[in-house]
Amino acid sequence: MDNQQNRNSLISLRSHVRTTWRACAAAFYIVEDILGPERWYLTRTDPKFHSIDAAVLLYLTSSRAFIRTADKAAKTIGVSDLNTYRENLDKEFPAHKNARDIIEHFEDYALGEGRLQKKGLELKGNAINVFRDDKKLTYIQIFDLEPIELSKLSWWIDGFNFYIEKSLHHVIDPIEEWKGLWPQYNYVAPEDWKSR
Repeated sequence: MDNQQNRNSLISLRSHVRTTWRACAAAFYIVEDILGPERWYLTRTDPKFHSIDAAVLLYLTSSRAFIRTADKAAKTIGVSDLNTYRENLDKEFPAHKNARDIIEHFEDYALGEGRLQKKGLELKGNAINVFRDDKKLTYIQIFDLEPIELSKLSWWIDGFNFYIEKSLHHVIDPIEEWKGLWPQYNYVAPEDWKSR
Protein backbone atom coordinates (compact mmCIF):
# COMPACT_ATOMS: atom_id res chain seq x y z
CA MET A 1 0.00 0.00 0.00
CA ASP A 2 1.46 3.39 -0.95
CA ASN A 3 1.64 6.38 1.40
CA GLN A 4 -1.48 8.07 0.00
CA GLN A 5 -3.54 4.88 0.29
CA ASN A 6 -2.28 4.40 3.84
CA ARG A 7 -3.15 8.01 4.71
CA ASN A 8 -6.63 7.63 3.20
CA SER A 9 -7.18 4.42 5.19
CA LEU A 10 -6.17 6.19 8.40
CA ILE A 11 -8.48 9.12 7.63
CA SER A 12 -11.34 6.65 7.14
CA LEU A 13 -10.45 4.89 10.39
CA ARG A 14 -10.30 8.24 12.22
CA SER A 15 -13.75 9.09 10.88
CA HIS A 16 -15.15 5.87 12.36
CA VAL A 17 -13.38 6.54 15.67
CA ARG A 18 -15.12 9.91 15.78
CA THR A 19 -18.53 8.44 14.85
CA THR A 20 -18.38 5.71 17.48
CA TRP A 21 -17.13 8.11 20.15
CA ARG A 22 -19.98 10.53 19.40
CA ALA A 23 -22.51 7.69 19.60
CA CYS A 24 -21.06 6.63 22.94
CA ALA A 25 -21.11 10.20 24.30
CA ALA A 26 -24.71 10.71 23.12
CA ALA A 27 -25.80 7.44 24.75
CA PHE A 28 -24.14 8.47 28.03
CA TYR A 29 -26.16 11.68 28.09
CA ILE A 30 -29.37 9.87 27.15
CA VAL A 31 -28.97 7.39 30.02
CA GLU A 32 -28.38 10.26 32.46
CA ASP A 33 -31.33 12.22 31.07
CA ILE A 34 -33.73 9.29 31.34
CA LEU A 35 -32.84 8.77 34.98
CA GLY A 36 -34.14 12.15 35.95
CA PRO A 37 -34.29 15.89 35.64
CA GLU A 38 -31.52 16.56 38.16
CA ARG A 39 -28.96 15.71 35.50
CA TRP A 40 -30.55 16.47 32.16
CA TYR A 41 -27.71 16.99 29.73
CA LEU A 42 -28.76 16.50 26.16
CA THR A 43 -32.24 15.35 25.26
CA ARG A 44 -34.13 17.74 27.54
CA THR A 45 -37.32 15.88 26.78
CA ASP A 46 -39.71 14.08 29.03
CA PRO A 47 -37.91 10.86 30.10
CA LYS A 48 -41.09 8.77 29.90
CA PHE A 49 -40.76 8.87 26.10
CA HIS A 50 -37.40 7.09 26.27
CA SER A 51 -36.39 3.53 27.08
CA ILE A 52 -33.53 3.05 29.52
CA ASP A 53 -32.94 -0.42 28.06
CA ALA A 54 -32.52 1.02 24.55
CA ALA A 55 -30.16 3.72 25.85
CA VAL A 56 -28.05 1.11 27.68
CA LEU A 57 -27.93 -1.02 24.53
CA LEU A 58 -26.78 1.99 22.53
CA TYR A 59 -24.16 2.89 25.14
CA LEU A 60 -22.69 -0.60 25.46
CA THR A 61 -22.61 -1.34 21.73
CA SER A 62 -21.26 2.08 20.74
CA SER A 63 -18.59 2.04 23.46
CA ARG A 64 -17.39 -1.41 22.35
CA ALA A 65 -17.46 -0.28 18.69
CA PHE A 66 -15.35 2.73 19.65
CA ILE A 67 -12.86 0.59 21.58
CA ARG A 68 -12.50 -1.94 18.75
CA THR A 69 -11.96 0.85 16.20
CA ALA A 70 -9.49 2.68 18.45
CA ASP A 71 -7.65 -0.62 19.01
CA LYS A 72 -7.34 -1.09 15.26
CA ALA A 73 -6.07 2.46 14.83
CA ALA A 74 -3.52 2.05 17.64
CA LYS A 75 -2.27 -1.20 16.14
CA THR A 76 -2.11 0.29 12.64
CA ILE A 77 -0.01 3.28 13.69
CA GLY A 78 2.03 1.28 16.20
CA VAL A 79 1.68 3.39 19.35
CA SER A 80 2.43 1.14 22.32
CA ASP A 81 1.22 3.67 24.92
CA LEU A 82 -2.28 3.31 23.48
CA ASN A 83 -2.10 -0.45 23.93
CA THR A 84 -1.14 0.04 27.57
CA TYR A 85 -4.04 2.45 28.10
CA ARG A 86 -6.37 -0.08 26.51
CA GLU A 87 -5.10 -2.93 28.70
CA ASN A 88 -5.65 -0.78 31.79
CA LEU A 89 -9.17 0.05 30.61
CA ASP A 90 -9.95 -3.69 30.44
CA LYS A 91 -8.51 -4.22 33.93
CA GLU A 92 -10.55 -1.34 35.32
CA PHE A 93 -13.82 -2.50 33.68
CA PRO A 94 -13.69 -6.30 33.36
CA ALA A 95 -17.49 -6.59 32.97
CA HIS A 96 -17.70 -4.18 30.02
CA LYS A 97 -16.91 -6.65 27.23
CA ASN A 98 -19.19 -9.35 28.66
CA ALA A 99 -22.01 -6.85 29.23
CA ARG A 100 -21.77 -5.74 25.62
CA ASP A 101 -21.69 -9.35 24.43
CA ILE A 102 -24.87 -10.18 26.34
CA ILE A 103 -26.72 -7.08 25.14
CA GLU A 104 -25.58 -7.40 21.54
CA HIS A 105 -26.41 -11.13 21.36
CA PHE A 106 -29.39 -11.15 23.68
CA GLU A 107 -31.34 -13.48 21.40
CA ASP A 108 -28.75 -16.19 22.13
CA TYR A 109 -28.66 -15.49 25.86
CA ALA A 110 -32.47 -15.55 26.10
CA LEU A 111 -32.33 -19.13 24.76
CA GLY A 112 -29.42 -20.13 27.02
CA GLU A 113 -27.03 -20.28 24.07
CA GLY A 114 -24.84 -17.25 24.81
CA ARG A 115 -21.04 -17.40 24.66
CA LEU A 116 -20.69 -16.97 28.44
CA GLN A 117 -23.44 -19.50 29.13
CA LYS A 118 -21.62 -22.06 26.98
CA LYS A 119 -18.61 -21.51 29.27
CA GLY A 120 -20.78 -22.35 32.29
CA LEU A 121 -21.73 -18.88 33.55
CA GLU A 122 -25.22 -18.84 35.02
CA LEU A 123 -26.81 -15.41 34.66
CA LYS A 124 -29.19 -14.26 37.40
CA GLY A 125 -31.27 -11.17 38.03
CA ASN A 126 -32.66 -8.61 35.61
CA ALA A 127 -31.17 -8.45 32.12
CA ILE A 128 -30.64 -4.69 32.44
CA ASN A 129 -30.42 -2.83 35.72
CA VAL A 130 -29.56 0.88 35.85
CA PHE A 131 -29.30 2.59 39.20
CA ARG A 132 -27.76 5.48 41.09
CA ASP A 133 -25.95 5.05 44.36
CA ASP A 134 -26.13 7.41 47.34
CA LYS A 135 -23.43 9.59 45.74
CA LYS A 136 -25.66 10.01 42.63
CA LEU A 137 -23.27 7.93 40.50
CA THR A 138 -24.97 5.97 37.73
CA TYR A 139 -24.28 2.27 37.25
CA ILE A 140 -25.21 -0.19 34.52
CA GLN A 141 -25.48 -3.83 35.50
CA ILE A 142 -26.27 -6.65 33.09
CA PHE A 143 -27.76 -9.63 34.95
CA ASP A 144 -25.48 -10.23 37.95
CA LEU A 145 -22.24 -9.11 36.31
CA GLU A 146 -20.16 -6.51 38.12
CA PRO A 147 -21.87 -3.09 37.86
CA ILE A 148 -20.16 -0.58 35.56
CA GLU A 149 -19.89 3.01 36.74
CA LEU A 150 -21.13 4.99 33.75
CA SER A 151 -19.25 8.27 34.33
CA LYS A 152 -15.98 6.51 35.14
CA LEU A 153 -16.12 4.32 32.01
CA SER A 154 -17.08 7.34 29.91
CA TRP A 155 -14.10 9.26 31.34
CA TRP A 156 -11.77 6.41 30.36
CA ILE A 157 -13.26 6.26 26.87
CA ASP A 158 -12.90 10.03 26.50
CA GLY A 159 -9.23 9.69 27.52
CA PHE A 160 -8.68 6.91 25.01
CA ASN A 161 -10.36 9.05 22.36
CA PHE A 162 -8.06 11.97 23.16
CA TYR A 163 -4.93 9.83 22.85
CA ILE A 164 -6.01 8.07 19.67
CA GLU A 165 -7.12 11.32 18.02
CA LYS A 166 -3.83 13.00 18.88
CA SER A 167 -1.80 10.02 17.67
CA LEU A 168 -3.75 9.77 14.41
CA HIS A 169 -3.37 13.50 13.85
CA HIS A 170 0.41 13.27 14.12
CA VAL A 171 0.48 10.47 11.53
CA ILE A 172 -2.12 11.90 9.12
CA ASP A 173 -1.21 15.61 9.34
CA PRO A 174 2.32 15.74 10.82
CA ILE A 175 2.91 19.33 9.69
CA GLU A 176 -0.33 20.77 11.07
CA GLU A 177 -0.32 21.69 14.77
CA TRP A 178 -2.53 19.58 17.07
CA LYS A 179 -5.29 21.82 18.46
CA GLY A 180 -7.10 19.34 20.67
CA LEU A 181 -10.50 17.72 20.43
CA TRP A 182 -13.01 20.54 20.72
CA PRO A 183 -12.00 22.37 17.52
CA GLN A 184 -11.98 19.10 15.57
CA TYR A 185 -15.44 18.16 16.72
CA ASN A 186 -16.79 21.68 16.16
CA TYR A 187 -18.23 21.35 19.63
CA VAL A 188 -18.88 24.21 21.99
CA ALA A 189 -18.32 22.81 25.46
CA PRO A 190 -20.62 24.05 28.24
CA GLU A 191 -18.95 26.43 30.67
CA ASP A 192 -18.96 23.84 33.47
CA TRP A 193 -17.52 20.97 31.40
CA LYS A 194 -14.30 20.82 33.44
CA SER A 195 -16.22 20.33 36.69
CA ARG A 196 -18.42 17.46 35.47
